[in-house]
Amino acid sequence: MSVVRTSLKLFVFAAVTVLALLLLRNWMATKQYVFSKEDVAKLAKQYAGQDHEQAFSKVVVELRKRYPGHILPDEDLQWVFVNAGGWMGSMCLLHASLTEYLLLFGTAVDTGGHSGRYWAEISDTIISGTFRQWKEGTTKSETYYPGDTIVHGVGEATSVQWSAGTWMVEYGRGFIPSTLGFALADTLFSTQDFLTMFYTDELRTEMRKKSLLILIYQHLLGQGYVAAAVALDQETNGGVRKFEVCDNIDLEMVLMEYESYHYVKFQKYPKLIRKTAEPGENRYAKSGGVKRSPCSAMKPLPKINPSQSPQSGNGPKRAATGENGSSVPPESSEFGLNVSSIKNGPAGEVATNRKGQMTDGKGGGIDSDHMERLLKPLSGFSGMSGEMRELAAIISRDIYLHSPNVRWEDIIGLEDAKRLVKEAVVYPIKYPQLFTGILSPWKGLLLYGPPGTGKTLLAKAVATECKTTFFNISASSIVSKWRGDSEKLVRVLFELARYHAPSTIFLDELESVMGQRGTSMGGEHEGSRRMKTELLVQMDGLARSEDLVFVLAASNLPWELDHAMLRRLEKRILVSLPSSPARQAMISHWLPPLNSTGGVELRTELDYETLAKDMEGYSGSDIRLVCKEAAMRPVRKIFDALESEDTDMPAIQLEMVTTADFLEVIAHTKPSARNLMDRYTAWEREYESV
Repeated sequence: MSVVRTSLKLFVFAAVTVLALLLLRNWMATKQYVFSKEDVAKLAKQYAGQDHEQAFSKVVVELRKRYPGHILPDEDLQWVFVNAGGWMGSMCLLHASLTEYLLLFGTAVDTGGHSGRYWAEISDTIISGTFRQWKEGTTKSETYYPGDTIVHGVGEATSVQWSAGTWMVEYGRGFIPSTLGFALADTLFSTQDFLTMFYTDELRTEMRKKSLLILIYQHLLGQGYVAAAVALDQETNGGVRKFEVCDNIDLEMVLMEYESYHYVKFQKYPKLIRKTAEPGENRYAKSGGVKRSPCSAMKPLPKINPSQSPQSGNGPKRAATGENGSSVPPESSEFGLNVSSIKNGPAGEVATNRKGQMTDGKGGGIDSDHMERLLKPLSGFSGMSGEMRELAAIISRDIYLHSPNVRWEDIIGLEDAKRLVKEAVVYPIKYPQLFTGILSPWKGLLLYGPPGTGKTLLAKAVATECKTTFFNISASSIVSKWRGDSEKLVRVLFELARYHAPSTIFLDELESVMGQRGTSMGGEHEGSRRMKTELLVQMDGLARSEDLVFVLAASNLPWELDHAMLRRLEKRILVSLPSSPARQAMISHWLPPLNSTGGVELRTELDYETLAKDMEGYSGSDIRLVCKEAAMRPVRKIFDALESEDTDMPAIQLEMVTTADFLEVIAHTKPSARNLMDRYTAWEREYESV
């Protein structure tokens, strides 16, 4: 009994399953998309002659409305050709996925254009365009025209050709692989997909490059880099002017899209740029990463003293160089002693700063973001005529683009000058809320004093530390022989400073351009008076404006300056001769107990305090000159021996520099500005403003 019941249950379950499958099959049959030749023919005729993208999209929309979500049957491939009036002459609606289309099609280049081939038996074709049909093995040809329906027989081949020199598609005899399944009707690919498939890789690459050039050209124009855009246009023979970027597309938007994509994919923004390596660094990298000294290829120095070579040591950190002698430029070694020692290893192991390197006194890189920033294009000058733009280009040559690498701490003394410069330039940018109204920052500062006391060095520190656009202006920058150009150059200078604000204008040797008016023998030249007047007017305008433009002036002859200029230079500071502690610090800096610059050890035994007292009246540059001469004395003694010896020896040894040697140098090296201090002090009592 139980067996009968079990059999009955199985029979009922099987019957229900079969019935469900039949119902599902009938439902699927109702969902099949039947390709209606009449409907598509009407659509083809209705939208023929329109723009190809517009016609294609309209046909697709109509098909989706009539057959939403229907499944294509796995049957013979059916084509619909819609004449769209585009550059191709015709467009195709292929009811298959893009992947299947690429698998079935191959791309070939024909003398008449591009040709795509697909081998299959074509049951029905509706075409708008010249249509020809051949029977296999015969030369018989029948011509059909738009709207005609052609039914193919077995063994018949079809060729479609729109016009000479354009696209040609040929169809041959064959069958559709049964393993290929067709996609939903909603996967009809777009016109852009259709065009992309027929493009060769070379054409796509060429089009991409052209689009990139056009984007760059439009970006340069939009940012005001007109000269660069004109140069690009000339390089491309005017090709970039024949096209324009589409609406809502620009280079910045493309870059932002890429950054967003990169962040979504990798959870970080891409690093698009990096600092270029110095030419010397590239050379070193290719040669194994070890710097070679210029002296490494020279003939080794012979032995002078057969005694044991001294132990190598490291001297104290050296600062940056300037006119007061308290520091040394990064590109030059101390006193020029660049003799290499074989004993100390390869000369390349001695790290010396080269020209163009930007390093701080601690061996690390400085904050070079400001120095590496791009200057605004001159085309951004609103209301400037062509002549003014040319003058602006002349003034732009005097903008500091590279850091002098002089720090505040590299300057010994000059505390009042450093404090006022920071008040005028550094603090207003860092704390703008404090410098409003009566507390507005100083607009002009005059540094005066004997030559060689650090005035220009202080300006270099401003260029390095203050993160402003630095204009290094001399008389040759704003004086012209052409009538009217001098005052125009002065005006353009201050306009440029406002344009690149925050800015610092450094006027070196101010007395050469702003001497007292009306005191010249035989009368002053009219052009000189106009230039001075324009300079005074521009500086007066700075005092009444909120622009962050600061004028830093230096003069060795302040008593020759025009009084109107003195009024506009709100702060006037005497840069005096160094004090005794400053002189002692300078001597110990230039001549430490042990100096191994360039691989040669220079030892000293000096009474720094005594020497500092004996050098009263010496400027910073005078002190550096005396130290250099004292260091040169032991080197001078070995030249005769070096010239007479031909033997290659591993090392050399220099005699020690003593206090007596230094005093002898002082006796033969007089200060350059000792007798001028009384006059500077008298002028300070009358015009001081600290």
